[in-house]
Amino acid sequence: MTGCFPNVVGPGSYPRLPVDSADLKSSFQTTSIAPLPRSTFRMQNWIGIGIWIVLGATIGLVMKVLIKRPNETPGHTIVLMILGSFAAVIGGMLGVGIFHLYEPLAISPGGMAGGATFSAMMTFVYRWGIRGLI
Repeated sequence: MTGCFPNVVGPGSYPRLPVDSADLKSSFQTTSIAPLPRSTFRMQNWIGIGIWIVLGATIGLVMKVLIKRPNETPGHTIVLMILGSFAAVIGGMLGVGIFHLYEPLAISPGGMAGGATFSAMMTFVYRWGIRGLI
């Protein structure tokens, strides 16, 4: 039966495609877009992480204004800012990992949404939940 199909080697095998490696290499070179230098991606990631830190600190301050505690002791502003920043970095990493797996940049909608959501959740739990138990 292999005489009828010249590209089939034997039973159960796939047909060989008549492709020249030089043609294949030149087609990839002409159709691909030149990638950005790696230093550009590194700088974008550092800027994104800095934005997450500022975003988390801001969300911590907003939670302090929104949720009032009746018997509040002074000094929790710094704690809320640090907790919000830490949570924003963790949430941003989770957001980038979940939503932008193949193009992991810190400045992305998934990273920013993950950072904001996790920061709001953690500062809310600290402000309302944990502080009410102490």
